[in-house]
Amino acid sequence: MRLARENPRWGYLRIVGEARKLGVVVSSTSVRAILRRHGLGPAPRRGGPSWVEFLRAQAAEAHLYRVLSVYLAHYNSARPHRGPDLEVPAPLDTVRGAVGDGACASDGAIERLNVLGGLIHEYRQAA
Repeated sequence: MRLARENPRWGYLRIVGEARKLGVVVSSTSVRAILRRHGLGPAPRRGGPSWVEFLRAQAAEAHLYRVLSVYLAHYNSARPHRGPDLEVPAPLDTVRGAVGDGACASDGAIERLNVLGGLIHEYRQAA
């Protein structure tokens, strides 16, 4: 009981191990029964989140990691040039006045692609 009271964070298995180091051989079942008899649990409730709270936090971090990864890929490689007032960019042939310099000879339609469920929009000239 003295080991349990002086070390409140130790569970019954740790107490059994420490007792063996001191040369006292005792079973874990006996230690657990003695602790329970004196109103102490077999292992202390440690501070911190519960298992469910821990798993939810890990899932949230994984989601945040995925969102940031997609955003960084968009920002560093696929980020389109936006038109004035964040409008859809004008088609290339109307900006340049004529088709040329790599512009498509299409009807000038712009297609919007949703990224991250619509959080980010990418634009490309429709085929």
